[in-house]
Amino acid sequence: MIFDELLKEIDGLESNGVSCEGRILVSDRAHLLFDFHQVVDGLREVELGNSFIGTTKRGIGPCYSNKVIRNGLRVSDLRHMDTFGAKLSTLLNDAAMRFKGFEYSSKTLKEEVEKYEKYAERLGPYITDTVHFMNESILQKKKILVEGVRY
Repeated sequence: MIFDELLKEIDGLESNGVSCEGRILVSDRAHLLFDFHQVVDGLREVELGNSFIGTTKRGIGPCYSNKVIRNGLRVSDLRHMDTFGAKLSTLLNDAAMRFKGFEYSSKTLKEEVEKYEKYAERLGPYITDTVHFMNESILQKKKILVEGVRY
């Protein structure tokens, strides 16, 4: 999940008097797409040479890879910032071991954690168990509008 666009939309709505709390929900199960995913996407494409995929280099493939091998960070991890940095460090170390040319510093890690601390604070009211919410809403025959990833 990429937060900058979502926050712009929320800010735009609220600046026009539309309250978003309780109306916009962010799934606690959504995976976080980090800047390093984009870098890894490009490195993977170069590694493939003439067999390249033709990726958009937005990091979707590497993010999904983390999801599949079950080491990706999710929105729910924003509720546990005490362990967030260590989990992100593990992902960055994995990427550094896997891809020549991928490097990161403790400063980079610190900056990413600080950025996501701000996201956690801003998005806290919107984060919920959307599976439970959807099941309850369906049982109550409520109308639901769902938006997935847009690129």
